[in-house]
Amino acid sequence: MNRLHPPPRLSVLDGLKGIAILAVMLTHMPLAVWYQSTPDFFHRFLRVAIGGGGVGVTIFFIISGFLMGLRYPGQVSVFGFISRRYNRLFPPFLVIVLSFTLLRFSGYRYPYLPILTVFFSAFIVNRILAGIDRKRNGCHLFTKIILVLQTAAALSYVFFLTKIPSAVYYEIWPKYLQTLISFLVNATLTLPFGQYIGQLDGIYWALALEVLFYLLYPVLIIPLYPSLGKASKILKVVLLLSLFPFFIGLNLATERILGFGMLRLHLFIYFIAGLLISRNFNQIRKKTAGIRNLLINPAVFGMALILLFSPVIFQDFIPESVSVQVQTMMVIPAALVLILAIEGGNKILKAPALTFLGKYSYVLFLVHSLVIQTVLRFITPDNPVSAAKILLLSLGGSVLLAYCLHILTERRYFIGTAVSAPLTVGGKKIYSAKVTTAIFSVSVLLLLYLAFKPPVSLFTFVIRHSQQSILPATRDISVILTDRPLEMNFLSGESNMGMILTHLKNEKIPGITGGFVPFRLKMKLLNEDHQLISESIFNAYEIIDSRYHPFGFPIQFDSEGKTYAVQFQLTENSPSQRIRLISDEADLLSIYFADRKILFHYPLLLATWFMHKLREPMTNIKFWFTLIHLLPFLTVLIYRNLLSISYKSRLRGF
Repeated sequence: MNRLHPPPRLSVLDGLKGIAILAVMLTHMPLAVWYQSTPDFFHRFLRVAIGGGGVGVTIFFIISGFLMGLRYPGQVSVFGFISRRYNRLFPPFLVIVLSFTLLRFSGYRYPYLPILTVFFSAFIVNRILAGIDRKRNGCHLFTKIILVLQTAAALSYVFFLTKIPSAVYYEIWPKYLQTLISFLVNATLTLPFGQYIGQLDGIYWALALEVLFYLLYPVLIIPLYPSLGKASKILKVVLLLSLFPFFIGLNLATERILGFGMLRLHLFIYFIAGLLISRNFNQIRKKTAGIRNLLINPAVFGMALILLFSPVIFQDFIPESVSVQVQTMMVIPAALVLILAIEGGNKILKAPALTFLGKYSYVLFLVHSLVIQTVLRFITPDNPVSAAKILLLSLGGSVLLAYCLHILTERRYFIGTAVSAPLTVGGKKIYSAKVTTAIFSVSVLLLLYLAFKPPVSLFTFVIRHSQQSILPATRDISVILTDRPLEMNFLSGESNMGMILTHLKNEKIPGITGGFVPFRLKMKLLNEDHQLISESIFNAYEIIDSRYHPFGFPIQFDSEGKTYAVQFQLTENSPSQRIRLISDEADLLSIYFADRKILFHYPLLLATWFMHKLREPMTNIKFWFTLIHLLPFLTVLIYRNLLSISYKSRLRGF
């Protein structure tokens, strides 16, 4: 098995983490005022320094994948692995979540209160952990508690909270209950299940994706790797190339389910890249032996790092419609940076300042937002000097607070890990590659189906009305609604029409703050004679991104073959917000309610209804667009672990 054995070299990974955490911290500091005091040609390079946080996060992801492949190259005890990772991740994280929650109650009344709250929260969490540790298998008990809470939060979302309208949640439910729910959701990192419960800190999406990697690593990634690792060279190349569209397609599908778009699943490819590098590093070293002098050149590493950060420099020229593809492809320079860092071991990455930041990078990642908010209560970033003061105080304060948090919570993990039993499982394989492949493939296809299925009741017919061709359906096409009526006509395809679904999106107007107007949206249904059938009024400012915004009305029993019109109109225009009607997938969807008694009385009609329900998602052009992205990888996976094996077995039978 290809395993890297260079403990002394891991210091360069600390240095690389130091660069990553600096990029993240600088991005969250209000340093844009420096643009005013620097020449225009320097602005693009300044943007790298204060806008490379996203790249810093991907560096963490690829290092995490590398370390998991390095430390756990073979089969592991599933619960033992998850327990070790959760005990590393959650204790300091819970301190910061508790701090933000307490500060919501207190309202940030005093400038020093955030820092004092962190120490108070750290003391509470430290005492709870100490009590758990005194029990037998305390680390495992802690993990079980987190897993139970995560499951409860996820089930509550799916079966309860998703049914609660946002207006009820925000206007009727008491604030203390909202705060408690927000704490539980954030503390368990079940944010992807959310619809309108936000992150207490905007960085939590990255931790949620990290947790997903930990959960999948022992049950999916480890079982599949050995079988794919034995594939032919051609199959391996095809497999690697198919990973790029696969993760793009996975992101296209998951962004449509509850709040899973928050996870940015296309970035999961960075974990896989790190894992592949750790598993194949010996081969990489052999094949690059002839150019080793080039690889250890610090200038080469510097150029690779610049290439990795280049999208930040040229972000003005990258269309939003291809940003996901660009972020996915940037895994190539990220992998190059990681290989050069380990192979070269250059002095830059071994600098004490960078390795120190890297060693405490996780707690720095957690505390820096709170420290920056505290500093901003004393200093306003209105000139370059004040911005410099914010930079120095935020960096210094974050380092001090992170070190204290490390002592109170994080150090417990490192002390406990040193004496813990190994996680490697010997003997018979726990998971079959065949079974894992089958479950994984079916899960992805089911996810795709659910992602594009309109959220309507079972006994309905859905008809999609669109004037768009296939090519434009791959990008956003929209109309901005105003106080002037916008009318859309469609032909009803069935009887018993009772609902219209449209895709509405509320967004901030760039460069404008304030000026909030409680504007409303009127939706009308008109018949063939342009007479009003029904009208509904919605609070437009409460609409976020409603992909299937419902407009219900009295059922039109004899609607088949008739022409109707839907009219959209705002009561007034807002200077800071706007509503877009997005029609890249369809102008609208008309919903028809089936009579259950008639359906079950006529088997042929029931079969027709069933086939219609089965192909509902497939009428969406984006369903096929996403499927094209997913199929190459799934095809290679199924061929390698299912089809080719059974085919060879049949050949041996002749």
